[in-house]
Amino acid sequence: MQSTTCNSAQDQALTQAQAPAEAEAELEVEVGAEATRTVTVTHADVSAGAAVTATTGTPSPVTSPQRATLPAKPSALIRAALADLRKVEGRPDIYRINMDVWHREHRTDAVCEVCLAGSAISQSLGAQPNEHRGPEDFDQETTWKLYALNEFRVGNVFDGLCYLDCADRWLGADTRRVADYAESPSGFHRDMQKLAGDLEAAGM
Repeated sequence: MQSTTCNSAQDQALTQAQAPAEAEAELEVEVGAEATRTVTVTHADVSAGAAVTATTGTPSPVTSPQRATLPAKPSALIRAALADLRKVEGRPDIYRINMDVWHREHRTDAVCEVCLAGSAISQSLGAQPNEHRGPEDFDQETTWKLYALNEFRVGNVFDGLCYLDCADRWLGADTRRVADYAESPSGFHRDMQKLAGDLEAAGM
């Protein structure tokens, strides 16, 4: 039986400026909200109740939200993102895997850095390598899916499922170990495929 409940992460996330942690430390985070369960929504480990203020740097402007479709089923969503990750891994001249950013062109060598969700932004959602993109650049449903992928990649299964509105159907552990991609890309793929298989076995 689940002993925890989903915090209203989606409602709170809509009212906050959210961005991944940049190597240049572009965010100053102040956390003051209390919640029955904290759901991390950015690479910067900002809680769902955090107030985020940009201190330096300006992201690339987005003219309008982009609409695209990612799988709704959690297991299929993870597998699609892993397939996208494989594609960008095969193009080291264009992409570099950096799990601390969403999707951005690096400032010095012009290589596009992406995380797991950023791989989906690049391949499934069609962002160009020179574009700075994040979850908030897409429609609300896609935004939640990208945040869910960000939770899954660090083993926060329950939190990821909260973004997909199906956490109540999960009877497994809230969290699990997922290999750090920087230390073992093959281990990361293995653990994420195992998570996808377990979710599929649970009908998710």
